[in-house]
Amino acid sequence: MQAIIRIFMVAALLLIIADGEHESNGQSGELSRSTNYACIKPIILYYHEKSKIFFHVAPKIRACLANSDSINPDLHFRAIAYTRA
Repeated sequence: MQAIIRIFMVAALLLIIADGEHESNGQSGELSRSTNYACIKPIILYYHEKSKIFFHVAPKIRACLANSDSINPDLHFRAIAYTRA
């Protein structure tokens, strides 16, 4: 009898992306609305060869920079989520 041993691959990876964003409504003067963000996006990838399971989680964490309540009073909270199959 011959025993066959196979090692299945399990892989996990963490990436971190940091960037800045700027949003503007394209207007000038009193109609102008713009803000700047600092962003960090940790990306976690996981793959298990035997079960063929792959998934990733990538939340985006944003902080407002140079945002005045008198200019942008409605930017206290914003959230966005994406799903992909």
